Amino acid sequence: RGLGDVYKRQGRCYNCNKEITVDLPPADVIRDFSSGKFAIIEFRDTRYRKFSIGDNKIPAIVSISPNLNSATLKIECKMLKSPLL
Repeated sequence: RGLGDVYKRQGRCYNCNKEITVDLPPADVIRDFSSGKFAIIEFRDTRYRKFSIGDNKIPAIVSISPNLNSATLKIECKMLKSPLL
């Protein structure tokens, strides 16, 4: 069974795809994430609440593309529940 089967059985899913400009990481990190890796991304807001994108069952796919002085963190993920709840 693929991920599509999981989504069909669970009903609604949330598109959590996002591209974020970040500081340029070291070359080895860029190399490791150039083709995408499975991950769970954790964020904190200004009130220090933690939000996660991806989970153990359906992780996010994360890649980093370097720019001149920064990098683009690309997150691709569909979740069965909103990451904001």
